[in-house]
Parts: sequence; structure tokens; C-alpha cells
Amino acid sequence: MHGDLDEYKFFKEATLHICGSLHVQEAIDAFYTFIQDWIPCDEVEVGYYDNLTSTGMVLANATCKPELSSAPMARYSKSEWQRYRDALFSSGSDSFYINDFETADPIFALVERLHQSDHKNKSSLFIPLSMNDQDLGLIIITTYKAHAFTRDHTHLTNLLHAPFAIAMANWSQHLTLIQYKSDLEDDCRYFQKALRKEAGTHVIGSEGGLKEVMKMVAKVAVTDSPVMILGETGSGKEVIANAIHASSNRKQGPFIKVNCGAIPENLVDSELFGHEKGAFTGASKSHRGRFERASGGTLFLDEVGELPLHAQVRLLRVIQNQELERVGGTHPIPVDVRVISATHRDLAAMVKGRTFRQDLWFRLNVFPIDLPPLRNRPEDIPDLAHHFVIEKLSALRRKTPQVMTEGALDRLLSYSWPGNVRELQNVVERELILTPSGPLNFESLTPQQPAPSGQTDDEETPETLNQAMARTIHKALVACNGKVQGKGGAALRLGINPSTLRARMEKLGVTHKKKALHQT
Repeated sequence: MHGDLDEYKFFKEATLHICGSLHVQEAIDAFYTFIQDWIPCDEVEVGYYDNLTSTGMVLANATCKPELSSAPMARYSKSEWQRYRDALFSSGSDSFYINDFETADPIFALVERLHQSDHKNKSSLFIPLSMNDQDLGLIIITTYKAHAFTRDHTHLTNLLHAPFAIAMANWSQHLTLIQYKSDLEDDCRYFQKALRKEAGTHVIGSEGGLKEVMKMVAKVAVTDSPVMILGETGSGKEVIANAIHASSNRKQGPFIKVNCGAIPENLVDSELFGHEKGAFTGASKSHRGRFERASGGTLFLDEVGELPLHAQVRLLRVIQNQELERVGGTHPIPVDVRVISATHRDLAAMVKGRTFRQDLWFRLNVFPIDLPPLRNRPEDIPDLAHHFVIEKLSALRRKTPQVMTEGALDRLLSYSWPGNVRELQNVVERELILTPSGPLNFESLTPQQPAPSGQTDDEETPETLNQAMARTIHKALVACNGKVQGKGGAALRLGINPSTLRARMEKLGVTHKKKALHQT
């Protein structure tokens, strides 16, 4: 039908249209316009074979008669596609045509009927696609005329097998990557939502012992200034860092935590700043560090005082320049990161002792927040304990609620909590394990309130305990607007019997009248 020159022109131009776009619909639209000058064509359809599910689907089609075409992304059943696939690839040809579906393999007529197509008045050219012994799919060129195709047409479509096979492999990979991207974005949204739900802007104690801390959080969250959270181990520094991130303009970005004390010294640079392939023995591929992963969000450097001096130098440079070089890298990588640090160490003393860089300390300590230990905010203990009981009951898959006994609160308030909130969490979990059902009494706890220097335990402990109990009851009454018992009352909030609460209030001189409450 065409000479050698025409065949070359056909192959070249067809390949340019077929492989001209990674978006399958764009490529097929371009090919559809081109092919009409060479072959009778009213529709071009791309069928894709999914090797994972052994099913097929229509990826795209282009037609001048959309009312007669198959629906894009329409799926075949597994058995239908298997029969269809066997018939397609059994011919052994790069392409073949059917001018009369009534005399062809019945599966072709069945597929046409499934797609509500009038197969009696059409002819189709099929190009089964395979590569490296793997079936990829097929291309169907259709005209709405009977007996329209000849061997001259298949002579041309045979030339298109290789370009279409390469394009199909690329299209499928591109679609897979798009799906992966969609999945990752969905995962990101899910985990951000879970993070906000878990940590969010609500912190237990925000209206109690952490009220002043949360005021500072609200002020600094809306900025990008570095924050240094100072507090004892287990006091909840990560919770405060989470709250800052969740209230910031970066809340849609990642929140990446690094425990600087848990990384081996020889891996600190790689973990924080990443490395290039071949940078050191065992670096078989490039690796993004925590700074790169946190770009657009917040990086939380927990226990920053544990960083070795060589890592402190690089950290300072990244914070100053907002760019980094991976280990073994030669070009700078820009990063947009808000840094929140935390430590239980005295960094000022470390600076004097030359174990922490003064210039880095100045950079990180722009907005320090001192987090009080749990022993200095006993009013938060009841709410924290109730929270951990509910949390651990769920983790232990127990459906029956367990409550604290009347003496449990006394024991929790009498304890000094050297391990802070983390220790309280562990104590609650241990008590639930030891008490598989029924009320919790925490009998294993004994008062360990340390006395200030120059005073004995006998002189200080009773007074400190009474003050703590009075302050806790007062806070609960204020929160409950003076209500002692019933729903929304202080007794329910504290987890004790109303009569016990009234007796304790009388002993400690705590009033429940609204006017007196707000005057104290």
C-alpha cells in the first residue's frame, strides 16, 4: 500500500506520537489524530494487563463517536480477561484484524457485548503487547464499518508493536508512581490527623500546672523562632514540642523527632544530614537525613545536649544557612526547617565546660521554655492518671472500665515522681497488669517526697502533702464551678467519693462557694 519511504515516515511519526507523553490519554489522543491518515479509524483503545491481579482494564480511548466507545477504566473479570488474553496472544502475530466478529473466537463477541458495542457493524485491528516474555496489554484500532481491514493494514500495525510496548511499560510505571504518590499523600494526611488527635493543641495540665507553659507555647507557635524546652527526663518535653508544631503555620508539614542521645556517634552526621552513595563503607545507596525529611515542617532535637562537638558544628551551619551537604556530597541542599530542641542537661554549664558550643546554644536558646517536674504540679496528677488508665485499658484490650479507689489519689499525690509523667504512665500500666479486674489502689506506691536541705522528713512531708491535696481540690472545684458531687462535679473529676471529698475539704479548710473560690 505504501512504499519504503512512506513506511519509514509512518514509523517515525507514529513513534513520536505514541511515545510523546507519559500521560496515556494525551498520547492516544495524538496517535488517534495521526493514524486516521493511514488506516481506517474511528476509535483507538488501550487495554492494560495487571499482572498482580491477573485482570485487565481500559486505560484510555480516543474516538469520534464517544457514544459507541467502551467506558474508560472499565474492568474485565479475571476469567473473562484470561480467555480474552489467551485468544489475543495465541495468534503469534504482532497484530491481527477481525472483520466479522460472528465468525471469530466467541470471546471477542462476548467482550463487545459486555461493553455494549455493536460488533456486527465494525472491524478491529488488535496489537497484543508484550516485552521480556511479560504480557503488557493491547491496542485496538476500530472502524465502524464491516470488512474494513486488509493485510496491508496489519503490515503497518506490525511496525507499531515495539513503540507501543515501550510506551505501555512507561505508562504503567507512570501510573504506578502516581498511585504511590497518592498513597503517600493519603498516608501523610492520615498520620498528621492522628498526630493532631493524639497530641494536638490540648495538653493535660494546660489549665493546671502547665497553664503558664501553654501561654508561652501559644505565643511562640505562630513564629518560626527556635525553641528550647528545658525539663527533667520524662516531664513531657515531646508533648510540648508536638503542641508547638500543631499550633504553628507548619502543622501541615512533617514533624520529625530525633533522639540525639540514641544515635551512635559515628552515625550522627548521616542520620541528621544524610549521605551519598559510596560515602563510606556500607553506604550502598543515597540516604535522606532527618533535616531533609523535616523540610517544610518541624525538626525536634530531643536531648540535644548529647550531640558530639563535630555534629554541633554542622548543626550550627545548617541552622544559619538553611542548607546542608550530605556526607560525601558536593552540592548544597536547601532545607526549610523550624528547629525545636529539648534537654534535661544544664547547657550553660556545658558551655562553660566546653562540651557544648556557645554559638549553637545562642542559636537554639532563642525562646526557652522551662517545663516543671510533675512533683511541682500535683494538681495535674488526677487528670493524667485517669488519662493513662483509659489509654492503657485500650492497649490491654480490656472493655470493662476500672476506676481508682478512694485511697489511690492519696498515694499518687504522696509520691515524689522522680521519673515524672513517664513514670506515672508506667506505674498505671503496672497497676493494671497487677489488677486484671476491679478497682485500682496503687498500694505498691509509698511516699517518697524529698525534704529540703536543713529539714527532716517528719517536719516537711505532712505539710507538703496537705498543701498539695488542698491545691488539687481547689483546682478541681474551680474547674467544676464549685460543684462537689454529681455529673460534672469535683468528686467525679478527682475519682473519689463525694463524702470523702467533703471531709477532706473541711479538714484542709477548702471552701466550695463560688465567690470564695475565685478570691483565693
